[in-house]
Amino acid sequence: MGTGASNNYTLDGGQHADSFFNSAISFPNPDAIQEFSIQTSSYSAEYGRNRGATVNAVTRTGSNAFHGSLFEFVRNDAFDARNFFSAQAPPFKRNQFGATLGGPIIRNKTFFFVAWESMRERGSPSTASFPTLTARMRTGDFSELSKPILDPVTNTPFPGNILPANRLSTPALKFLDQYTPLPTLPNGLFSGNQRTSVDRDQYVGRGDHELTSNDRIFARYLMNRDASLVNRGSFTDWYQDQHFTRQALTANETHTFSPALLTPSALHSTAL
Repeated sequence: MGTGASNNYTLDGGQHADSFFNSAISFPNPDAIQEFSIQTSSYSAEYGRNRGATVNAVTRTGSNAFHGSLFEFVRNDAFDARNFFSAQAPPFKRNQFGATLGGPIIRNKTFFFVAWESMRERGSPSTASFPTLTARMRTGDFSELSKPILDPVTNTPFPGNILPANRLSTPALKFLDQYTPLPTLPNGLFSGNQRTSVDRDQYVGRGDHELTSNDRIFARYLMNRDASLVNRGSFTDWYQDQHFTRQALTANETHTFSPALLTPSALHSTAL
């Protein structure tokens, strides 16, 4: 069994991997996929590079008739169950929506297909829960703990597990007051909402052209933009501001000599 970074991903016959994360670039939305396959073992030599599974997908093409679709997927806290440690379901909104359109440019010769998908997400379906310092602990009073706290200087327990006021760090106390919440549950536990956000936009464009009855070419371009504020660590108000743009371009030309003989695909695939 391998991790996601051990798999090989291809789209329209070209490599579809993000070299920075060693994982797949975002695949097109389901309405833009013509077919896909997953091979886990005993696959042919044409599938190599990584030791894990091979995931291959093919985008849709246009045809002599115009076809399109619209979709939206909605999820929010009105339908979510309450977390065991929360009084109510945390605020959460997710909207995924998009459209596809394909058809002819020149009948029986040239076709196009385009797809667009966006996602807007606010909040998180789960709450953040972690232990934090109580109000008494912030003054140096750890008497509620059963385990003795040793003085790092003398290696002896502090009397009553209470730290002297002159041993407390003023910058650390200010940090606690400003950034670390007080417990909201018994036993020094905090539970609160994560105010994260995710904006994602994806664009796919593909063109197919029949040069002759024995020659076909196509080109496909995909761009994925992500912008998110993600909670990090145990702080509900600390965020990592992430922005990623991923692009992939694949082009292919195929010549048919006979029903049993094709030229090797002249394939160029680039991920940016």
